[in-house]
Amino acid sequence: MSSIGKNIRKIRAVKKMSQADFAKIFNLARPSVGAYEEGRAEPKIDTIIQIAHHFGLSIDRLLTKEITINELYHIDRYAENLSKSETHATATEVKTKPSGMPVVPAERIYEYVAQRENRDFIASLPVVCLPEETNRMNRAFEVVSNEMLYLNSGIAKGDLINCIYVSKEAANLKEGSIYFVISRDSFFLRRLGPVKKTLEFQADNPDFATMRLGLDEIAELWLVMGVYRTDLQSSKSTEGKLLELEKSVKELEQRISRLEMR
Repeated sequence: MSSIGKNIRKIRAVKKMSQADFAKIFNLARPSVGAYEEGRAEPKIDTIIQIAHHFGLSIDRLLTKEITINELYHIDRYAENLSKSETHATATEVKTKPSGMPVVPAERIYEYVAQRENRDFIASLPVVCLPEETNRMNRAFEVVSNEMLYLNSGIAKGDLINCIYVSKEAANLKEGSIYFVISRDSFFLRRLGPVKKTLEFQADNPDFATMRLGLDEIAELWLVMGVYRTDLQSSKSTEGKLLELEKSVKELEQRISRLEMR
């Protein structure tokens, strides 16, 4: 089976397009796009050619291998026209930016994965001044899913995580700590398991899979130092939830008892 469905889904995610938006461009029915992405059908060859031409991709690449985020943003082509000093920011250069900590909003995280070394892109990010002070490079990321939220406790979608840059040597890693990990083509928020040759990053939410990566597969590693909640409602404790559940059961038993007496 070809990779066209996975590639269509990735194109939409990176370009911030809905299935309806994608379908409109290529004169398709929206359910057809869903069928392509789920592997239940494949587009006709003329549609594949249109998709490839529209996004500047090779037809062979579109069909036979998953496209990287860098390809979608044409970073390689961009880098050919700029010198290394113009496109790459070192940790020291980013750290000395005086206006505050760069913030990566949820809608720009895929763009960050592709352009994290582009100085102009980093400079275009919004900034925030947080109370923590550190002599290390900081970055703030908006959380895009509930992978670290369980029983209404933890880091929730929409929260802002304050992170410090960590070099990838195993000696710098802390088992049990939470990291925001940038791989070559994706990102995730997980808690680090035992430090071995292959690292395991586990989600607190059991609905999310454990991610396994070698150090050479990690592009950037950010240690979470603090979390700024966007939901001001206080989280209920497990004990409080159990009391509510017990109360609901008693009310249900009383209703059943009244019905049996009729």
